[in-house]
Amino acid sequence: MITKEQFEKLVDIELTEKDGKLVYDGNLFLKGRKDITELPDNFKVLGFLELSNSGITKLPKGLEVEYWLDISGTEIEELPKDTKADCLYTNKMKKPFSFPKIVKVNSSFECSSTTIKRIPEKLYVKEY
Repeated sequence: MITKEQFEKLVDIELTEKDGKLVYDGNLFLKGRKDITELPDNFKVLGFLELSNSGITKLPKGLEVEYWLDISGTEIEELPKDTKADCLYTNKMKKPFSFPKIVKVNSSFECSSTTIKRIPEKLYVKEY
């Protein structure tokens, strides 16, 4: 598990701690960063989190993203049930992908050119 300090140094950002969460106030663009293989647990991004084609192989528990979460083109194999995001993009995943039983997305959801191992039993999408 990566620590707060290790992640801050690797990404060159500062995180604050609030209500048991490590919070980044802004957009975090990590697209294509193969040197980043994990995120800290209980991580909250007050903007978007762009992880497409990065070295991330597993999402942490307690991940919250205020706007969009893009994990397209990664080797992530499942979406943890406690992941929260306004928009979710899971296009062209490199490995078969599993969703939890219930997925709620406030804005848009995309899942194209992805082999799905387990679809959600209930999928709620408000817009697109």
